[in-house]
Amino acid sequence: MCLIPDFVPQSSASKTDLATADFVVTVGTAAADMAFSSKPKVPIISVLITENAFSVLAEKHYGSIEDCICSTGILYLS
Repeated sequence: MCLIPDFVPQSSASKTDLATADFVVTVGTAAADMAFSSKPKVPIISVLITENAFSVLAEKHYGSIEDCICSTGILYLS
């Protein structure tokens, strides 16, 4: 598991951490944005993020909500 809280600088969660994780948990919108941008090959669980923020990030990084969910099994919990 790789936990990315919103208050940790983006450089603290390395791409190696994301690559070796079984799944990724993000806390907040900024953390979700960072994880989505790296497009890890593992599921991402995003918590404490609004549906609107999730939609914006999904379209920004994956093109659509459907592609975002299908590519890694991304789940958001508001």
